[in-house]
Amino acid sequence: MFFVITITVLVIYLMVQFATKFHYSAAGPISEKLTHHTTLEVLWTIFPTLIVLLIGIPSLTLIYSLDQAQDKPGLTVKVIGRQWYWSYEMHDHLQHKLVD
Repeated sequence: MFFVITITVLVIYLMVQFATKFHYSAAGPISEKLTHHTTLEVLWTIFPTLIVLLIGIPSLTLIYSLDQAQDKPGLTVKVIGRQWYWSYEMHDHLQHKLVD
């Protein structure tokens, strides 16, 4: 949650800064056009990729470790979708139907 709040505050701060410094005014100077800056384009492609990898690798590691942690599930439910109702079977328990 800390990272979400930090990133949100940073993005809002940058939006306000850009809106106040680079807004169009008839009396003020026109901002310089920034095009074809290769280094900048490479950086803003690489940084989000690194952020996604930094978030994704621990997440995938956690998901796969949780999958291996349980050998036998505590409850197995078989859900069958019929035309007008659902029925489900819990093995080792009684068989129930939502609608007969």
